[in-house]
Amino acid sequence: MKKLLCLSLCLLLTACSSKMELKKHTFTYELGSDVFANPNLYVKDANQYDLSDVKIIPISKGLSKVENHFVNEKKDYLVCGTYSFQLVDGNNKIDFKIKIKDTKAPNVQESPSEIKVDQGEIPDFQSAFQASDLSGVNYDATWDTTVKGSKDITVRIYDRFGNSVEKTVKLTVE
Repeated sequence: MKKLLCLSLCLLLTACSSKMELKKHTFTYELGSDVFANPNLYVKDANQYDLSDVKIIPISKGLSKVENHFVNEKKDYLVCGTYSFQLVDGNNKIDFKIKIKDTKAPNVQESPSEIKVDQGEIPDFQSAFQASDLSGVNYDATWDTTVKGSKDITVRIYDRFGNSVEKTVKLTVE
């Protein structure tokens, strides 16, 4: 009977001291998304633990915690890259990574149906399309302004990670 009681007590203590685990060891977020310092987001079966004293600590340099989310210096988001963090629960520390990727094409605020230029002038796609992206915006198109007339051209609007959107516009050379 004494052995059975000891065995039961040992099993109970083992079950109660189960070690906290992460949902995964690398979490991926889209550029510009909030990366929160909330342990519930990272701990597997978080509802089974009292996480009130658990903290998420950035290990990578240049990171700050602002209003419960992490940011790079002089930004209000994390830029693309892979960052090291630790989940800290008393003396227990679990390392993990957060990867920030840019997978979205630039946002085009205006898409004109026609751009007019003088003969020999270079079209100003930046002013015409007014696109934005946290990774910057570039424009690519093939045009000829040496001859007067109108022609439909395709303008590729892309960021530095290759995400792009294409817009067709009538280029009128006067």
